[in-house]
Amino acid sequence: GAVGEVERFRCLRMAYIAQGHSFHLGDYSKCTPEEYIQLRFRNGYDEELQKRLTAPSDEKQAATLRRLGAKFGKYGKQIEAVVSRCKRRGEWRYEVKWEGLSEKQNTFESVAKLRQLGIERMAAALDERLAAA
Repeated sequence: GAVGEVERFRCLRMAYIAQGHSFHLGDYSKCTPEEYIQLRFRNGYDEELQKRLTAPSDEKQAATLRRLGAKFGKYGKQIEAVVSRCKRRGEWRYEVKWEGLSEKQNTFESVAKLRQLGIERMAAALDERLAAA
């Protein structure tokens, strides 16, 4: 496919769906274009992109994430969600919620640690939400 430019404007929401890609529409197939945009971006960010970035694509990837969580996660747990970020010593650190642990047990992890746990896509999802805010 062709490579193009992506420009982001804070208050602009635009979508393009190719004719042959009706699977992108899914639950929105009965909506008008205006309703589609309003539903998909109802919280100010692309909810379909969030689902794609935060959920495992298949059972094999879910098993890999469980295995990596057991090996590298806090108390052998995997990450449930990436909830915020802050910059420390010039490096982004992401606050993570660990599966089965209270919010008091949240930790700030580096991008390298998230990559080690196989969930750097969750950090990208948070970055997308914050960029849209």
